[in-house]
Amino acid sequence: MKRAKARFEIRSTRKRLTARRGTTIFQAGYTAPDFGDATSVKGSFDVKRFLSIFFIIFICVIFGACGDVSNVDIHNETSKIFSQDDITAAEKVVLNEFKINWSGCTLKKLYYPGDDWSGDFEHWRQFYNADQAIVLLSDYDVDVDSPTAKAGTTYSDWDWVLVRNNGEDWEFKTCGY
Repeated sequence: MKRAKARFEIRSTRKRLTARRGTTIFQAGYTAPDFGDATSVKGSFDVKRFLSIFFIIFICVIFGACGDVSNVDIHNETSKIFSQDDITAAEKVVLNEFKINWSGCTLKKLYYPGDDWSGDFEHWRQFYNADQAIVLLSDYDVDVDSPTAKAGTTYSDWDWVLVRNNGEDWEFKTCGY
């Protein structure tokens, strides 16, 4: 059996070897490697992997891996239920949701359909147990084939459901027909 003096800390589950500074370890045919002034080798942060992933995400963000909201036609019916500020705040939430999560699509039109939709507002308010609910409608184009939509398809009157409690910010809940 060879005897080695460890000047570092190493933990290895493969060899079931534990050495701490100043202790002596025993293992048949094993000589502790010299890591110079290293005081701890416990596993390392993979900088190359982190930078690679960061770079890919950065490129996706820069080159449009998000929904296009650059030319949206926004128009609204007048409302006795919601103020214009309420409607605008809800539209901002939808624009943000579309931009972040709808890559390969272009939002063409976004609008408040009017107070005639109050039955839907009440349904969604109760469904989500909220103080208020609003439904906005949109038209959007699919620019890139995906598992759920074919490029060149246009969706019209797509519903966006948002809710809020006690005058807080609108929260996006669901969308669809």
